[in-house]
Amino acid sequence: MLKVAIIGSCVSRDNFNSCFIENYKKYYSCVVHQNQMSIISLMADPIAFDYEKLDNLKPFDKRQFETELDKSILDTLIINEPDYLILDFYADVFYGIRELEGSTITNKRWLFSKTTLYKTFKEGEPLSLLEDFTHYFERWKESIKNLFDFLNQNLPNCKVVVNKARFSDVYYDEISGSYKYLSKTTKVKQINTSLYNEIWDRLDNYVIKNHDVQFIDYEDKYYLLDPMHKWGLFYLHYVNEFYLDFTSKFLSIITNDFRNILDDPRIKIKKNKENNLIKNPTFSLGKSNWSFWQNEFEIKDPDSDKLEYNVLSISKRRLVKDENNQVWSNAIEINADGHKEFELSFDIKVSDINLIDSYKCIFSIRMFDSSEKYLQTDAVWFRNVKTTDIQDLCNNKWLRYTLKFRPEKGKYIKVGPYLPRNGHACWRDIKLLRKF
Repeated sequence: MLKVAIIGSCVSRDNFNSCFIENYKKYYSCVVHQNQMSIISLMADPIAFDYEKLDNLKPFDKRQFETELDKSILDTLIINEPDYLILDFYADVFYGIRELEGSTITNKRWLFSKTTLYKTFKEGEPLSLLEDFTHYFERWKESIKNLFDFLNQNLPNCKVVVNKARFSDVYYDEISGSYKYLSKTTKVKQINTSLYNEIWDRLDNYVIKNHDVQFIDYEDKYYLLDPMHKWGLFYLHYVNEFYLDFTSKFLSIITNDFRNILDDPRIKIKKNKENNLIKNPTFSLGKSNWSFWQNEFEIKDPDSDKLEYNVLSISKRRLVKDENNQVWSNAIEINADGHKEFELSFDIKVSDINLIDSYKCIFSIRMFDSSEKYLQTDAVWFRNVKTTDIQDLCNNKWLRYTLKFRPEKGKYIKVGPYLPRNGHACWRDIKLLRKF
């Protein structure tokens, strides 16, 4: 089955929702979606953060803020290897960007500022296409170049499709039996849809002219908004005709691509490079990018044989029942299917192997359907690493352990040091790689 990824808004994602297109899964599956993210934010530097302060948001919004900060969508694309990537530039047109901690995020301050985490950041100035088109457009073009460089290097066989959707302003009000303008109501933010669409045109046309993409064009067709839309009345929430048209046009693109493959079946070779999916694997940023941290763990200075890696350490003695001390990497979206292979590796040192009791566990891998879960009882797939699994492990000596595995199910993976009860253990240089 064809795999589709989306970097864009509901105007793209809703076409892969059975509420709008009932049988879309007959043709393809949506394996990745990054919601409403500016291209400038997408290609900006990651921002380290404390997961415990990511609060006061619904799970969907929480995950969105998390990926805005860590930019993990790029890793997720590599992991899932989509056949098609659909882009729409709604976030750039509607929200713009804001400088944060020396990097950039999409300017959804109204949402992200609800968290304790946001208040800890050094906030910079906003920038939008409406207020300063020239400056924004120059930065955006550079980010677009970086995005396509990334795609060409890491996903050379992924075809990019630009969704040329546009803002609409008119809906039919059944109560009054008349057509009304959404922008003249108090239901949503008032915008000049013609101006917004002119700006959106310039972004789309630049990409279409300068990069190897296909596009879905609705030409001059105007779609009414749907007052009964699943997500409510908004400038991009159309009547069902839009979603049917998108599907028809997208399937035409796919059909033509298959014909071209029959004429020229050559596949571009991917330039593989090692890409650690774990953020902050050296613990040089403290607890950042690790979650559900328990204070029994300490970050210590590097040992002399590996000066670039701090050491994570824990020591427990005389416990008579399990405490299950653990710390977890932030969630990584992999969409496990039993075929994708991963490689986990880390340095491990124990002071006395015999002191590590209670299942002999010292590390764990867990798969979840929710990014907020971490307990083994909530996992849909897991694997624990025990001292007995590690050949040549001896007291007070660093040893590199490597494990290849193929999780069978679950959307998100988390890995982490784990000590159920007693023992003294140290970890460093934790890596998780997608193997191809």
